[in-house]
Amino acid sequence: SGAWSKALNLSSLSDGSLSASASQTDSAGNTGTGTGSATKDTSDPTVSIGAYTSPVNISNYDIVAVSGSCSENGRTVSLNITSTGGGTAINTSATCSSGAWSKTGLNLGGLGDGTITYTASHTDAAGNSTSASQTATKDTSAHAYSNTSFPTSSALIAAIIVSACASVSIIAVS
Repeated sequence: SGAWSKALNLSSLSDGSLSASASQTDSAGNTGTGTGSATKDTSDPTVSIGAYTSPVNISNYDIVAVSGSCSENGRTVSLNITSTGGGTAINTSATCSSGAWSKTGLNLGGLGDGTITYTASHTDAAGNSTSASQTATKDTSAHAYSNTSFPTSSALIAAIIVSACASVSIIAVS
């Protein structure tokens, strides 16, 4: 009673403000008119990851930073970080401001060593969304060095000093 609807194909109209009006005349000749407006938005927003910690290692795994660009100021950029080495995924967010977003001080200690994937997702007010990804290597294990065939003699005393970065210094005293 008094309700009606009409499906319309609006694909030929450009994104932006749309307005509609309808009128109805009853059997007594009285006419009623109604109007409405809406915004058509079929364009995806944009998001990118422009800078990110790579590689992730023992000296920076707990101070990781990720940043990029975005198109929907005031809207959220969701950030998901995972590893092929398993562990607990990191889900956090930043706000798009002046076309940019950033997140710093992230601790990736709960993710296993392997390929890290940073994924940023961005959704506009109309529900259109997009995402971007970048990868980096995470390796926080200490590297060991062993040499079981090092020559020995009474004339040579040698010490091998190996750092966590696997650089080798050989000191010989005769």
